[in-house]
Amino acid sequence: MSSTVQATSSRPGWLTSIGLRKLLRDRPIIPLVVLLLALVTVLEVLQPGMHGTTFGGNPVACAAGAAVLEELIATNLMQQVTDNGAFFTGRLMQLCSDFPAICKETRGKGLMLGLELAHDGAPVVAAMRERGILINCTDTTVLRFLPPLIVTRDQIRETIDVLRSVLATGV
Repeated sequence: MSSTVQATSSRPGWLTSIGLRKLLRDRPIIPLVVLLLALVTVLEVLQPGMHGTTFGGNPVACAAGAAVLEELIATNLMQQVTDNGAFFTGRLMQLCSDFPAICKETRGKGLMLGLELAHDGAPVVAAMRERGILINCTDTTVLRFLPPLIVTRDQIRETIDVLRSVLATGV
């Protein structure tokens, strides 16, 4: 679970640059080399006026990005993501203990979580959807949970309760 878009949307519980530094601290030279190679390639191909974007880098987009970062910092949302992620992980681990023949492993970081099942997860996803909870399944057996950063503990409890009832049916 390391999609760039998902990971950089603060879902793991840290702002991108801080988390990236932690993630890559053991191999600091690798991203620099990759960045330099990409930059050299881009500079060789693109000339002024060849590439543009509607929203990238304009003053409004930059102001919006800065406002979002200020809000994330001012509201301490990343700590909430970390705390709720730990809470969610604990609940998923409890499900693994309660259903050892069905649940194999819980993994992830912050609010990017997965629950590996011992069988195909598609029926579980369908049953959850029928009960009003949207999740998906990756790699056939891994239930993926990507709640919004502002998810509440009550919403996490509801998700776990619904998942528990689905698993209890033997789906």
